[in-house]
Amino acid sequence: MISSLNVAARMVVPAWVQARSLSVYLLVFQGGMAVGSLAWGVVAETDGYRWALAGASAGLLLSMALVLRYSLKEGLALNLRPAGKWPTPEISPDSSAEDTPVLVTVRYEIDRERVEEFVSEMRRMEAIRRRDGALQWGLFIDPAGYVEEFLVESWLEHLRQHERFTVSDQEVQQRILAMHKGATAPRVTHYLAVEQ
Repeated sequence: MISSLNVAARMVVPAWVQARSLSVYLLVFQGGMAVGSLAWGVVAETDGYRWALAGASAGLLLSMALVLRYSLKEGLALNLRPAGKWPTPEISPDSSAEDTPVLVTVRYEIDRERVEEFVSEMRRMEAIRRRDGALQWGLFIDPAGYVEEFLVESWLEHLRQHERFTVSDQEVQQRILAMHKGATAPRVTHYLAVEQ
């Protein structure tokens, strides 16, 4: 059972973060076993082993119910292979600017009839951007359309975002691009922070 959980925890995350996610999973799993052993030992010593076993059984039944709500199966449906190369960014900083924060903006033109659908898909894109390294994310409206903005720690981190984009992420992006009504693709602009 433990081996199956270890494999499942690894399979539902993209390759670039598998080692990190597995380490957090194992830390929580083993920490939970240690804390649980201590807690049930205290209950067994103070109230008797019957109460400790009854409580542990109740916890097991509760966790079985939670599996229905929080299943790892949803992650298995995702295509987590790398999506390939993004277009080359408009700017390429010199080595002295590689560690400065980067603000990325993407400008969309969306039909009014599709605004609700667009905003819903952009919430999915927010989760993708934040998972891939964005420190802040926002969606704004102006008379010309919608502007997505996200802040990344550095230029190097932004380049890593390009590598982290999965096929499932690309499907979300394609649905968003299908709603864009502009004559050209959405305009992407990169801004480097000014060193003080």
